[in-house]
Amino acid sequence: TRPLDSINSNVTLDTQNEAQYPNELTDTWSLDLLTDIVSGDNVGSTKPVNSAPQTETEYLKEQVQTLRQQLDSARSETKTAFESIQALERLLVASQTRCKELDAENSDTKKGNIRRVSTALSVGVWEFSKFSEYAYNL
Repeated sequence: TRPLDSINSNVTLDTQNEAQYPNELTDTWSLDLLTDIVSGDNVGSTKPVNSAPQTETEYLKEQVQTLRQQLDSARSETKTAFESIQALERLLVASQTRCKELDAENSDTKKGNIRRVSTALSVGVWEFSKFSEYAYNL
C-alpha cells in the first residue's frame, strides 16, 4: 500500500510518488470524492455522491418530453386525417345522391351508366364508413 504522506493537500499525487507508483489511481475527481466521503462532507447532503444518475434522470425526462411532443403531433395528424375521411365520405354521399337524381331524369342508356356509378359510390361510402370507424377507434 502507499503511505498516506504520498497524497498532498490538493488530493493529487505528488510527482515523486507518481514515479514511484506509476500504476496507482491518479483520478483527481475520484480522490476528491473519496476525501469528501471520508471527511463527512457528504453526510446529510441532498447532493448525490455520483452525479451520473442525475444526468440519466435528466436524459430520461428529455426523452419523455420528446415522446409526449411526438404523441401530441400524432394525435393532431390523426385528427386531421379523420376529418379528411369524414369530408370525403360526405362527398361520396353527395355524389351518390346526385347520381340517383340523374338516374331519374335521363334515358335508359344513361340510367345504366349512372346506376353503375351509383353502385360504385355506394360501395365506396360503405368502405369509407368502415374505414372511418376503424381509424376513429385507433
